[in-house]
Amino acid sequence: MQLTVLPGGTFTIQLSAPQEARVIAEVAALRAKEEAEQAAKSKVYTLEELQDRMKMGRTSLLKYLNTPEGSGGIRHRKAGAKYLVSEQAIRDWFGDIADAD
Repeated sequence: MQLTVLPGGTFTIQLSAPQEARVIAEVAALRAKEEAEQAAKSKVYTLEELQDRMKMGRTSLLKYLNTPEGSGGIRHRKAGAKYLVSEQAIRDWFGDIADAD
């Protein structure tokens, strides 16, 4: 392995074929995870969409939406009479199991 640091903070690395394949796979996995996290932050559900996403009834969801976040409630925003919940809020509430759609 050879590492060369260039002006401006960029660098080049020369690796053997097995090392290169491993590094490329790791970088691709990290990039995919980062892109999924960005997409999760941008997706927002209404109450009706959230029912489908979480496989829960309206009454149960309203219970969690009306419970304070620190007491087991789901983080959300309310716009008029509409509840808006981000994918990231769902993942935070569920933990890792929400990642397996």
